[in-house]
Amino acid sequence: MKLYMTQGTTDYLERLRKSCDDEKMHLFTNDFNSLLVHETTGLPVFKEPIKYVVIQSVGKLDKVGYLILNYIPVTDEGKPIFEFHYKQENPVLLEAVGFEAYRVLRPVQNNTYVLLTLWESETAYKDWKKAKSYPHEKDKEKIVTSQPPYVKTYYTYEGEDNN
Repeated sequence: MKLYMTQGTTDYLERLRKSCDDEKMHLFTNDFNSLLVHETTGLPVFKEPIKYVVIQSVGKLDKVGYLILNYIPVTDEGKPIFEFHYKQENPVLLEAVGFEAYRVLRPVQNNTYVLLTLWESETAYKDWKKAKSYPHEKDKEKIVTSQPPYVKTYYTYEGEDNN
């Protein structure tokens, strides 16, 4: 399975999504831009997508909710360790109230992996982060990261019909 992403204005990406009705695509937005996600076994429909290989997949992205993208630049030496660790299903995450989907994405063109999680709401995500069961793995990431990780958040675009 592959996952492709592209960014742009909401109007442009919504038109692109609608023009490819037979493809499974989801539109997310925040205060700065919008993100179109295309998960497929086929070829991308975007001209210049950001390309990933899905190495772990739990749940479906077709729910309305709050999307978290954890970008983690990983050293070449650290890639096997990172993949081994994050390909393991995390029972704490799977049992979290409001959890919808999880993807571990291996980059095709650079060294920045993405941990994608979809939550039913921002509140559900924040409640999980406050819980005692939230895994604090910053020390493990320091071993394999080449730069500091960073996070981007989005909401499901209200106009999406959740094809």
